[in-house]
Amino acid sequence: MESGDRPNPRKKRSNNLVAPPESLRNLLEQLKEEKGKSSEPESSEPETTSSDRVRSLREEIRTLRLELFGGQGGTRGMSREPMICPSPREPTEMEGGSASGSRKQQQQQQLVSCRPDENKIRQSRAAAPPARPHHDSAMDQQQVHKKVDVCSDGDDDMKKEMDRGKSVQQIAREEEEMAFEAYRRSWEFNWGASSRGFFKDTTTVSSMHFTHCTPGCNPGDAAIAGATLQIFTVKLVELKGGLELPLSVYGVVAARDCVDHSRNPIFSCDRWRSQKLSHDEPFLRLTGPSRAIVFTDDVYFEIELKVKGKTSSQDVALISGRRYYSGGPTICFSNSFCRIELCMERIHQTVQATILGVRVKNGPWPFDYGGQVACLSPPRTYQITGGKVTYTTHAPSMEVVLLASRGRTMPKGSCGHLRLSRHVVSVELQGSLNVVIQAYSESGDIVAQGEVCFTPKACNISQETCFLGDDDAKVEVEITIAWSLLVSNRRHLMMMNGMDFDELKELVSEMGV
Repeated sequence: MESGDRPNPRKKRSNNLVAPPESLRNLLEQLKEEKGKSSEPESSEPETTSSDRVRSLREEIRTLRLELFGGQGGTRGMSREPMICPSPREPTEMEGGSASGSRKQQQQQQLVSCRPDENKIRQSRAAAPPARPHHDSAMDQQQVHKKVDVCSDGDDDMKKEMDRGKSVQQIAREEEEMAFEAYRRSWEFNWGASSRGFFKDTTTVSSMHFTHCTPGCNPGDAAIAGATLQIFTVKLVELKGGLELPLSVYGVVAARDCVDHSRNPIFSCDRWRSQKLSHDEPFLRLTGPSRAIVFTDDVYFEIELKVKGKTSSQDVALISGRRYYSGGPTICFSNSFCRIELCMERIHQTVQATILGVRVKNGPWPFDYGGQVACLSPPRTYQITGGKVTYTTHAPSMEVVLLASRGRTMPKGSCGHLRLSRHVVSVELQGSLNVVIQAYSESGDIVAQGEVCFTPKACNISQETCFLGDDDAKVEVEITIAWSLLVSNRRHLMMMNGMDFDELKELVSEMGV
């Protein structure tokens, strides 16, 4: 079989896409066929050509194996680190190899990585000194320690010389940027190679992935009703370091979970759409998350915010960093310039509700002077008494604001739809979701309010209506919500295509790849 007939998994794909499992199965069958050809004594094909094909197939299979299974492919397991193949040793003249022959053999045996950064990693590791050098005597160890001390003193002196004339805030900002850059490189090393993605890629998993599943159909391990994090607010609590309000801020605040390790933006704002923060409005206008933040494993939050200047060259970095969420209602980012606080809540056994539309169906436009659309999901606790489970519904701690405007008309889309800033809310499967709509007067008071209660579902779409105002000026508002279970892991979605992963892993292991 010609190499051009084989599917090429190394072909460039769009970000955050994983090759289908069928490609791996096809490559395994081709590898088995090539091995059979090489074992036939009467085979007329040159042995070097067959071995090259086998080697090429093995590399392609290893690449797809890492994509599909991450660090758990087959019974042998697999490291999270990118594969780094050592360069073949060049034979010497005493071993019977000429210089030209060794170069030719090296070109044939050299394995080129399909990941662009892997060759750089290979070169850097080859040039790097051993991590733990061996010393024959205690005197050698003492000399090494002295050299290390001298080098560290020299580095400190060089750093002091470079920092001369800089303010404390400027030095702190540079150290913060260096720390965040180190975190970015660490992420690309651990997750970028396996997912073929980039650090700033946003999640492509939809919040409505299981909305159109047949009710009662079991989607397998790919769909769960698990714990999630509900984000309420992101607030500028403190400003220091010579900065004063008001100021225009832009950047991103995002979460990363176990679903795909890509950014799930909570706040995302370009420079030309920067938001002005003031004493009266210290909260960022949230635009996400784009899907529920799954809390069945580690969750990290990232922040990169800048202060907009008169020109782009005058922009100032406000804060950057990452935090691991270990529990509690808040998580804080702080440095020499500000303190940002994220307010959130952990909700158990949840589904995700995507508010598809809030539409003024009949009546005059009630939001000329602003209004608010918010969701409340009352938490519940249960108690087992005599083998009987009793649920108690509590008052909601906070509300999730989907759209808010005061003193100016609310953004209006086609057919009377409101242009919501946020769309996704986490709801307990056995709880309820209340949608509250308010309309303001010119003075800022609430002149009309409507509320509707939804019963959560594992899938499907719900639609209800509520009324604003009195009988003389009643306005009918229609709310449409899409329900979906959570995606447990992006790789598990492949199982829904009928692929038996356990069988595939065993086949990979049997082939010795």
